[in-house]
Amino acid sequence: MKLKITEESIEHLISDVSLGILDLAYILDYGSQEFLNTKLAYQTVFQSTMLIDTSKLDPLSAQTVFPLAALKTKPMLYYSPKKPTT
Repeated sequence: MKLKITEESIEHLISDVSLGILDLAYILDYGSQEFLNTKLAYQTVFQSTMLIDTSKLDPLSAQTVFPLAALKTKPMLYYSPKKPTT
C-alpha cells in the first residue's frame, strides 16, 4: 500500500477524487455544503459539537445561544480543533 497525506481545500480534494487522482479524501464538514452533493460516496467517521467564541464586547455574547445567521456577518479569525483550556 502506498499512502500519501496532503492538506488541500475541500473543493480541491473533491475534484481530485472525482478525477481519480486520489482514491480517498478526509474532509472536515462544517455543515451543509452544496458542493458535497456530488456522485461520490461518503461516510461520516466522527461527529461532534463546534464551539464558537466571541468577544465579551460583542452584543451576541450576552445571548445563551449563538444565532447561526450571525456567522454570515462575523469574520472568523481563528479556528482550532482542540478543546479549549479553562
